[in-house]
Amino acid sequence: CDVVVAGGTEASLTEFANELASALGDKPFSAEEVTAVASGEILGFPRQFELTGAILGQRGSIWRYALPEDYTERYVPGLRAVTAESATKAFQQHVRAEQLTWLVVGDAAKIGESVKTLGLPVVMLDRDGNALSPDLPSGFVGGQ
Repeated sequence: CDVVVAGGTEASLTEFANELASALGDKPFSAEEVTAVASGEILGFPRQFELTGAILGQRGSIWRYALPEDYTERYVPGLRAVTAESATKAFQQHVRAEQLTWLVVGDAAKIGESVKTLGLPVVMLDRDGNALSPDLPSGFVGGQ
C-alpha cells in the first residue's frame, strides 16, 4: 500500500493502471523485480515468529487455510524458486483488471475530480463503508 499526496493522486493511479496493463499484456516481470519482492518477503519472514501470539497466529492460518503442516519450512525455499517467467505466468492467470476494486481514501473536494477523470466508477463511502451515492456499480457491497 502506497501513500500518495493529494496533488499526485491522478498521476499515481494512472501509473498504476499502466503498470497493471503492461504486466497483464506484453511486458513480463523482470528478474530484478521478482528478486526484489522475494528478498523483501524473505527478510521479513522471521518477524512472523517474534512473539508467542504471532507463532500461534501462524499455526492458526495453516489450519484455517488447510496449508501443509510444513508450510513455514517450505515458504522461503518456495520464494527462492520463483522466476520472472513463473511470476508473470501466475499473475496473468489470476489477476483480472476488470474485477479489481480501487480504494482511494482522501478529501473528495481535493481529489474527487482527478479520480473521476480516470473513467473508473466512483462510489463515495462514509467512514463506516456505507455508500453515500444512490447509483452504485453492479456488484457493489458496502459496509455492515
